[in-house]
Amino acid sequence: RWIDHAQGIEEHCRILKSLARDRVVLKLVLVTLFYPDNSKGTYLMKLLKHAIVIPLLSLVVGASVAQDIIFIPALIAAATVSKQALPDEVNSPAIYSGAAITAGAGSSVVGGVVAYQAVTLGAGSHVGAGLVAGAGATLGAGSTVARFIRAGDGATLGANSVVGGPIRASDNIAVGAFSRVNGDITAGLGVVIGEGAEITGENDVTASTAAVVLGSGSTVYGNSERNTGFVRAGTYVTASAYSFVQSGTIIPNQLTPFTAPIRVNYQTQVSAAQRALRAMPIDHELGSSITASTLYPGVYHATQLVTAASVTLTLDGQNNPNPVVWVFNMDTYLSFGGSLTVNVVNAHK
Repeated sequence: RWIDHAQGIEEHCRILKSLARDRVVLKLVLVTLFYPDNSKGTYLMKLLKHAIVIPLLSLVVGASVAQDIIFIPALIAAATVSKQALPDEVNSPAIYSGAAITAGAGSSVVGGVVAYQAVTLGAGSHVGAGLVAGAGATLGAGSTVARFIRAGDGATLGANSVVGGPIRASDNIAVGAFSRVNGDITAGLGVVIGEGAEITGENDVTASTAAVVLGSGSTVYGNSERNTGFVRAGTYVTASAYSFVQSGTIIPNQLTPFTAPIRVNYQTQVSAAQRALRAMPIDHELGSSITASTLYPGVYHATQLVTAASVTLTLDGQNNPNPVVWVFNMDTYLSFGGSLTVNVVNAHK
């Protein structure tokens, strides 16, 4: 009855936010919304456009992240903050840092990684989407990036790394031995392809102003349509023994115009979303460190949060038939110890 008498979508959103801590009341409110007197479908869609609920977004394992990190495990936007306010790189499951990001060996990020400065991943790390670095991007041996890499400086891949899409960097790009890149490689300066590495997919390798070096046994494949691979260099191309470019298309001494990846600071957009998170009533205060724990749905707050190594955190949805969320608001930084495990159990999928 209270919400039926409220005036306007923004007022309804404000009331929903105030009631969100009481799951039973929220259920009753939603039932009321589905059966308003007039234009139920149109009104409900307008309301949902303003009150967006996005469930668990990303988990980080074994990562040590710089101080300006913004960690978004859930985003519940108020009337003035919408999902559309965030760029794709940040709106997808992501860790965003206004400074640098450094992840220890064996780290795993379910979504993407965006940093205004450098990104460094330890050996055996995994990024489930794209990687955007305002400065350099460095992957340890055996690391994986599922989509693309864009770097404001150089990009270096350790041996046996895999990138599922293109790599674009303003400086040099070095691909480690026996690595695989499923996309174009475009460097503002030069490119070095390590021994036994494979470049497949769209398969152009371009060193805009410097040399391309193809290591022994490295391969640049052609795509399925043109069945040819291109290697372009601003100066020379060095092809080591047993290196192979499909159809042999090598173009040295060709300066190629290069547009550097835009060094975007998403802090304004992400901060707007974070303000919506911080405005949510706090259910639980956390200390500065956390050990093995079971955490139930709700809003958690800490000034800073550090976990020890080999800790298991269990997020227990308590078999609620409806979707549930965990919101973690940290004022400064979040630092995970190595081999951290986060298990989501008894939660509606």
